[in-house]
Amino acid sequence: INTQVTVFIGSFWKVFGETVNSIESDKYLATVGALGSLSNASGRIAFGRLADRTNFWTAMTLLCSCMSAFLVTFAVTAKDSSHFLFLLWVCGIFGCLGGNYALFPFATMKTFGMKYYGMNYGLVFTSGIPASLGGAFISTHLLKNGGEKGNGSLVVMSIGVGAMLGISLCLTLVYYRLYTRHRGLTRGTLSGLMKGNTKTPSPTPSFSCLSPKPGPKAC
Repeated sequence: INTQVTVFIGSFWKVFGETVNSIESDKYLATVGALGSLSNASGRIAFGRLADRTNFWTAMTLLCSCMSAFLVTFAVTAKDSSHFLFLLWVCGIFGCLGGNYALFPFATMKTFGMKYYGMNYGLVFTSGIPASLGGAFISTHLLKNGGEKGNGSLVVMSIGVGAMLGISLCLTLVYYRLYTRHRGLTRGTLSGLMKGNTKTPSPTPSFSCLSPKPGPKAC
């Protein structure tokens, strides 16, 4: 789902600005796109760092929540005649987009291992094919039609894409439960594995008198 949204937004934000926000300046849109690209690069670093310090699920939960909020409220930017809110929202969306490219390789390797990592990661990104074709066609169609009907459709589409990220958030939480149940891991052990520590901690030494090899503090 995140891949679909990522590819679709690449051709959606400019059409949204030209129609819903009535931005006619190509120079301003180019500036927004350039600053959005910087946010994209920053998002990769920020979310990658967050995943290193916490785990994949924490980073992905934050990413889906923020990006969904930006998309659902994207239409609010049309009320700002200076279009500054549009710039902020696009930068926020692109920052979250960049986070996907930092988290997907991390999750793919941890889930499927390193042996077939290249093949599995390639398969993950084939999911962007429908979005790249459909998104370009839909955006072009709405741009040609224009008018209030086209604007309303873009707003509804923005809210719908944000709702898709809400589904992605739920699936992330379900995946977390399935992963922990399958591995039989505690939360602390899981956090260590998702940070890159693939060795499971050694069991805590038993200090019970009933232990075959009691510890130093055995009674």
